[in-house]
Amino acid sequence: MARFILRYGKVILGIYALVGVLLAVPIDTHGDTGYLTTSAVLSLPLGLIFLGCYVWLRRHEEWEYYCATTAPRRQGSSSLGYPLFICYLMVLGIAGFYFIAANALFPARGSVTYQGPVVGQFIRQGKNKCYVVDILDEATRQLITLNVSREEYGALKPSVHYQRTYTIGFFGRLYRWRWDE
Repeated sequence: MARFILRYGKVILGIYALVGVLLAVPIDTHGDTGYLTTSAVLSLPLGLIFLGCYVWLRRHEEWEYYCATTAPRRQGSSSLGYPLFICYLMVLGIAGFYFIAANALFPARGSVTYQGPVVGQFIRQGKNKCYVVDILDEATRQLITLNVSREEYGALKPSVHYQRTYTIGFFGRLYRWRWDE
């Protein structure tokens, strides 16, 4: 099993990342999407799992197989530690996508509606443009920042009433399906 993971680890990690991203793409979240929660909850258990893998591989014949299949310049006591650490960081980062998907796919616990007048609009520049609208929620009197589509952004003007409903997911995070726009 260890030889299989050592040989095809990059492919396995790539499939893990691709599936996680594809699961999370149709889900729109509000506020803390779960990345901070996922990092806080999973960093220690995943760290212990990867540390256990490192110790186990060092104590078995798979270590010699790994050293024999790597370049001679990488042979040494810590040559397996760096790839495992990078893999740990990637698995931890991508776990947020699975958290978002699990939050949305398992039974929901109700919904929350934000509604009120638009008090501000702006376009967040970066790698991808993000159209943002600030509304003053009538129920809580708090300023709520929402990402909207380009069409919605163009149709909304200050003081126009806007409403959006989010579902409370399995882990208590708000979400909505993108195709429900």
